[in-house]
Amino acid sequence: MYLLMLLLTAITFQRVVILPDLSISQDEGAWHSIIDNAKSIDLRLSGDWSIDGRMLVGDSGDRAGSLASFGSQVWQDYELDFHLTMESGKNASVFTRRSLDGKQFYATNTLAARKVFRVAEFDQTREQPGRDLSIVAYDFQEGTEYHVRILVQGDSINTYVDDHLVNSAVDGTLRSGSAAFALWYCRVTIRDPRYRLLD
Repeated sequence: MYLLMLLLTAITFQRVVILPDLSISQDEGAWHSIIDNAKSIDLRLSGDWSIDGRMLVGDSGDRAGSLASFGSQVWQDYELDFHLTMESGKNASVFTRRSLDGKQFYATNTLAARKVFRVAEFDQTREQPGRDLSIVAYDFQEGTEYHVRILVQGDSINTYVDDHLVNSAVDGTLRSGSAAFALWYCRVTIRDPRYRLLD
């Protein structure tokens, strides 16, 4: 009986070890370029944003900036994938599951001054609009390009940086909504942004 239990434990352990990480899809055919599909996903660039070849460029200078928004209110589970360079400034953000009025959303922030990546839930109708869900120390550097992937699926919001899981948050407040890149006193370039619907 003891040997049987050891054997079952070993088999279980082996299964855990050999299971692939399915949280990031390797199906490249499922991805769509945000720039190439700008019209179909209603990509809207404010005055702080422009397109330069395969890049979205945002520059709000020394003020709070605006959005490059896209997607639909019916988007529920989706992934965003892009290469981010913070050229200068304080904070670049990605909003997911944005409400129609833009007052509710999940925010994934690169807080350069604090050297953290953060996921938070925002409701701007509350007295205290922001609620942190995950804050992880990260030696974020200006001028360095980072491969970022954000997965919102069910109650999970996960952030991957250079193929490593950084933030893992769980929250069921927001179920669907569009997405946006946001600026906060910064200049950023976002190379080859793309999206993948999981619904």
